[in-house]
Amino acid sequence: MQYKLASWYDNVGLERKVNELCKEGWRPQGGIAINPKDAGAVFYQAMVKDDEDDFEENNNVVQVMQG
Repeated sequence: MQYKLASWYDNVGLERKVNELCKEGWRPQGGIAINPKDAGAVFYQAMVKDDEDDFEENNNVVQVMQG
């Protein structure tokens, strides 16, 4: 599994960044975090993406449990 932290200086920019990453196969993990700054804030969203090996391993587990 891969982990990435998306961040932006406003919620609209973060939404745009998260949507771009979702199109690349990433998915949000948990909620957002906001770090207040002097002139505003920084918004963060954790993103995760399964590796091909993770998918194959999970698929094998499901097959064993079913069969």
